[in-house]
Amino acid sequence: MKDLSETELLQRLAACRDGSDDQPCQNELARLIHELQAHALELESQNRELRLTQEALKQSRDRYAELYEAAPIGYLNLDSQGVIRDINRAGATLLGRERVHLVGSPLLPWVAPEDQSKFLAHLQDCRQQGQAVAELTLLTPAGTRLAVQLASQETRGHENGRIRYLTALTELTERKRADALRRQWAAIVESSDDAILGKTLEGIITSWNAGAERLFGYTADEAIGRPMTFIIPPERQAEEREILRRIGQGQRIEHYETERLGKDGRRIAVSLTVSPFQDEQGRVIGASTIARDITERKAAERQLKEREAFANKVLMSSLNGLYIYDVKAGSDVFINAQCTQLTGYTLEDLQALAGSAFFALFHPDDQGRIIAHFKALLDTVNGETLEIEYRFKTADGRWIWCVSRDAVFAREADGTVRQIIGTFLDITERKQAEHALAAERSLLDTLHMAAPVGLAFLDPQLRYVRVNEALAEMHGLPVADHLGRSLQEIVPELWPAVESLYRSVLERGEPVTQVDVTGETKAQPGVRRHWLANYYPVRVDREIIGIGVIVQDITERQQAEEALREADRRKDEFLAMLGHELRNPLMPIRNAVQIMHKLGMADPKLIWVRDLIDRQVTHLVRLVDDLLDVSRISRGKIELKKEPLTLADIVQRAVETSRPLIEARRHRFSVHLPPEPVHVEGDLIRLAQTVSNLLNNAAKYTPEGGRIWLKATREPEEVVISVRDTGEGIPSTLLPHLFKAFTQAERTLDRAQGGLGLGLTIVKRIVELHGGQIEARSEGIGKGSEFIVRLPVCEP
Repeated sequence: MKDLSETELLQRLAACRDGSDDQPCQNELARLIHELQAHALELESQNRELRLTQEALKQSRDRYAELYEAAPIGYLNLDSQGVIRDINRAGATLLGRERVHLVGSPLLPWVAPEDQSKFLAHLQDCRQQGQAVAELTLLTPAGTRLAVQLASQETRGHENGRIRYLTALTELTERKRADALRRQWAAIVESSDDAILGKTLEGIITSWNAGAERLFGYTADEAIGRPMTFIIPPERQAEEREILRRIGQGQRIEHYETERLGKDGRRIAVSLTVSPFQDEQGRVIGASTIARDITERKAAERQLKEREAFANKVLMSSLNGLYIYDVKAGSDVFINAQCTQLTGYTLEDLQALAGSAFFALFHPDDQGRIIAHFKALLDTVNGETLEIEYRFKTADGRWIWCVSRDAVFAREADGTVRQIIGTFLDITERKQAEHALAAERSLLDTLHMAAPVGLAFLDPQLRYVRVNEALAEMHGLPVADHLGRSLQEIVPELWPAVESLYRSVLERGEPVTQVDVTGETKAQPGVRRHWLANYYPVRVDREIIGIGVIVQDITERQQAEEALREADRRKDEFLAMLGHELRNPLMPIRNAVQIMHKLGMADPKLIWVRDLIDRQVTHLVRLVDDLLDVSRISRGKIELKKEPLTLADIVQRAVETSRPLIEARRHRFSVHLPPEPVHVEGDLIRLAQTVSNLLNNAAKYTPEGGRIWLKATREPEEVVISVRDTGEGIPSTLLPHLFKAFTQAERTLDRAQGGLGLGLTIVKRIVELHGGQIEARSEGIGKGSEFIVRLPVCEP
């Protein structure tokens, strides 16, 4: 049947009503009614299908709502402005708010401030791309920060067709915490001082941290992929097999101490902790190993054992006696070997003397102090030590001095002292030394106070600590007034003159001696006195603790020396005057003798008288010349005419002067000069006089027929002239004084050579004026002598 529209149906019904032919109209009406019925049936069928579809859709929506509501993940519907249009239970729970307070509210306020721009960018991506994913932080009412992921997908509302964004809200806090923990653990592993490495059940290295690199010396690239055995010593390879076997059984190995090899071949003491790790099915697939370097600990343990052994050895072999006294037992319960050696008692001997018998071993005069010492020990705290000196009777009946240091060793449960430990040492010799030292100190104190010279000790601040009577008397103040007062306070008149001396001793640490100090003190105001002072640093363990002072009043000696110098000056003047006065009459006499030689004489007696006068005048002239030279030298008036000279000229002039005497005494004489010319700067006459004087002495003091050597040698900076003879020699007692004026050896009647003892004095002074030195050598009487002159050389 053709479907009719509503208009066509109404037109046909109107035609049937107005038509004259009823039958056709009825037929048409019947047909229409039939069509209507068929159409009604079809509509009913469609309605039924529609109701079924609506029911199915409702059920689907209900199931979706149930799934949406019961989903463990938070879901929310956001509009394009970020306003929450719907949210499920999980989402509301996650945000910590009631749904009714969330729906219709923007999500932005619940986003952490630092992530709000990220959320707005997320909405922009949704509008442009229809979907977006972002990670950010949300804030709960409790102030908790939630790390979440927003995964949004564009949808349209079924009611009004508006765009919505279905957003899955996934909490990332646990994941981020896990990631942070993993990163933290990785950082810990990497920065650990311990070596941390992973390996398979076959022992192949799979990971190797920086600690392993530092410990073993291999980099991760060098170690990963290699078998663990490459760092295990050959004799310990079996250890690794046993470790892998136990790991395969799921066992954990802790604090296993062994050795491993470094890249440089050294052996490293390590402590291993090996733990199995499993896959998701719980199967052991490998192990992690923590290797801690215990080299230092092992060394420390060895040292500790060595120290313990050493301590035990010291305990038994100590020079100190060691004992443990039990208060309840009233006797010793332990003594070391030294205790027995010092006292002669064994432990059994002392235990047999418990109580009063043991107490009787202490000297009666010391027993009261021993009781007080013991009582004080019972009141001490742990770690406190008390010391006492006493006399103890040894097994052989001797009394020895001892010093004991005692402390609490053990206590009862109630805190009372149970045992006392102590050490003691035989100090008998020290006590004797102290007694001797006290006696010596008493003697020194007596000598210090009674000494005729001034003695004092000053501290580094130059304050008097000790001073004797002699020095106090020099200062004009009592001893007591010195103590604690400064040197400047005591002798302000002398302070400017002596301050620098004291400072020098303190700063340089060296003594300052033989210092002449002149000034006034309160002892004799207005009178200048003279003192000879010596200052010495006083040290204790190299530290200067003060200055020792020795002062001698030399005023009278100075006056005597001044008088002596004045007398010496007068003597020099007298000698000079005497020389001149003697020389005046000698010249006419010598001239008369010369005239007599020229006139000639036939009478032998007159010739003898003339020669006698000639010899004596010559001798007297030499004596007068010596007196005049000494006078000039003493007064510093001798003049030298220096010029460049050859050594040969000096020696030749001296030999010419001395040869007659040498030949007269029939000496064998030899001269040795350097082959090349040697030059000196000096006065020819005076230097020739020096050598001639030495040759004359050698000739005079050598028995006739002796030997004389004159030898000159050139050294780098000087010429050395030696005059050696086989003569009488020089006594050792005379050598130090040989060059002093008027010094002569003892003469015998048959060996008196005359002279005033001035020749060597003149020689020494002439040599020194030329910048040289002279020395005398002799092995003694009858062994000859040698005089050595050293003069500086000069270039020609």
